[in-house]
Amino acid sequence: MSTTTMTQFALPPSVGERNPAALLTADKVRALRAAHAAGAQLCYLARAFGISERAARHVVQRTTWRHVD
Repeated sequence: MSTTTMTQFALPPSVGERNPAALLTADKVRALRAAHAAGAQLCYLARAFGISERAARHVVQRTTWRHVD
């Protein structure tokens, strides 16, 4: 039996940065999550990253961009 992790599987072609409509990159996602963990409010983070507050909340809750650690 093989012990593989989720990062070893290929992602669908339109996931994350590969999606032409993506406003974030993996590095920006990590920065957004780190800033929120440090206490920054979602409304300010959303404005700083050029996304909606709802999109920022989904990134922080890992509803979206869950493939990024």
